[in-house]
Amino acid sequence: ADLSIGKVAGDRLVCAFHHWEFDMAGKCARTATNDPVTSAMRVFRYPVQERYGLIWAFNGEEPLYDLPDLGFPDEELAFHSEIPHLDLLADPWVFMCNTTDFNHINIVHGIEVDGDPSQDIDWHDHGYSYDLRGRFKETGATIEYKVGIHGNNIFYQMGSVNGRWFAFLYPCGIHRPGTLRSYFVIATQKSDGTPEDDKRVQETLDFAQALEISVVDQDVEILNTIRFTRGMFTRGDKALGRFVDYLKTFPRAHPGADYIR
Repeated sequence: ADLSIGKVAGDRLVCAFHHWEFDMAGKCARTATNDPVTSAMRVFRYPVQERYGLIWAFNGEEPLYDLPDLGFPDEELAFHSEIPHLDLLADPWVFMCNTTDFNHINIVHGIEVDGDPSQDIDWHDHGYSYDLRGRFKETGATIEYKVGIHGNNIFYQMGSVNGRWFAFLYPCGIHRPGTLRSYFVIATQKSDGTPEDDKRVQETLDFAQALEISVVDQDVEILNTIRFTRGMFTRGDKALGRFVDYLKTFPRAHPGADYIR
């Protein structure tokens, strides 16, 4: 049975099917009927950490990289109290392709980009980042963002819209092939303690969350039906093509395979 539909009891995870109790090492510590526990009754223990209001698991025995920072130390940030989520019919890497698809950014999201940010992308072993400057064509609101991808399923963005600074973290977890569950994590700098600044913080968090939900909403119908086909890239897709090459060589892992046969 899927342990995600079980429950937590103390420091153990209880399976919904037979109420076996798994300890923090992944071993079955007790059965509900007190049948003897065997060595085969165990699950893989993924590396995890709790940060940004979510619990993160790395698909491997040891993490290859840490989570992205959001511009300031965590203790200097205020986070929106709500973390909405959205389910889509696409693998996470497909959504991440949008970040280097500058044709898409212009046409679908209506962002007029200054210059050619594809020339200044900072590529590293497990992702990339670049500066995105421009304006929303519909409202004229100016944007100054640093955006990037960590791994193949975490989008991050920090910067300002018309001078209002916030950070946006958008991780996409794969529940099963061809699907994703995404999360909206919004942060801004903490208040200085005055009522005026408390108001500034809450208004910024609400504004940023509404903005990012509306931007992602522009992609929903597309992502629920999209399919990639080779040989269709145009001249403006050079950065996207490099990201696809990056995805082809990204490490694959299934560390829990021996535990679910």
